[in-house]
Amino acid sequence: MRAAKIFVVDLEDLGLLDKVEILKVTLYGSLAATGKGHQTPEALMMGFQGNDPETIDTGTIASRYAAVLENKTLLLGGTRRIRFDMEKDMVWRFDQVLKTHPNGLRFSVFGKDGDLLATNEYFSVGGGFVVNEKTKVDENLYYRGIHKRDVDPARLSQTHGMTPGETPTDDRSSSSLPTPSQPPYLFHSAESLLALTEKHNKTIAQLVYDNERHYLTPVEIREKIRRIWSVMDECIRTGVSTHETILPGRMQIRRRAPMLYKRLMRG
Repeated sequence: MRAAKIFVVDLEDLGLLDKVEILKVTLYGSLAATGKGHQTPEALMMGFQGNDPETIDTGTIASRYAAVLENKTLLLGGTRRIRFDMEKDMVWRFDQVLKTHPNGLRFSVFGKDGDLLATNEYFSVGGGFVVNEKTKVDENLYYRGIHKRDVDPARLSQTHGMTPGETPTDDRSSSSLPTPSQPPYLFHSAESLLALTEKHNKTIAQLVYDNERHYLTPVEIREKIRRIWSVMDECIRTGVSTHETILPGRMQIRRRAPMLYKRLMRG
């Protein structure tokens, strides 16, 4: 959802949204293999329509997705209506993996005469982070925003202790000191993050909280966490209260959450 919205926002910023006539979506590798079960098509359609995963009313997703399938139309950014046939315009490349990450997506839009207006690849790397070739080194570590113009410049320009002109590599030292314009605890991998927890005698949560304090007040941090928790809680409620017996996807796996929830409530 986040990747789709970022793509649409970029189209708006470039003045291309009103020229779009055709949208093509390609899913690669493991994202293609698990996409239907994880409701990736639903998430993408919501993102293309301008929704954000942290604020969307999850109760509206099913009906809005069904409308896209039935009408074969999509309202890009909530304003630009185009034809979109899920069977033709969404391609699943189970046997092909993009080099950056196994969870890959490619979006392409075309104009009235079939000319390519824009295309981009995105990779879902976990934790709600979406990256591409230009952002995979630094931006994914602290930045999850949609509108890049609204993001603190430090989130977009972190070098994680590298000296000017240095090329990023996997063996960067975790002991590099931050500059005054950057968060206090810079890391580029799980190993460097764990090294910081040992060096400063702090948990991962404490380190991340201190990093976020570089950008936000404690009240703002708590409010953002509350919003994310609210969406997740609503998803859980939907899952345990559904009357559907089979999970979406090709594997036809029986739902267990409603049954387990009923057992817990009975004591």
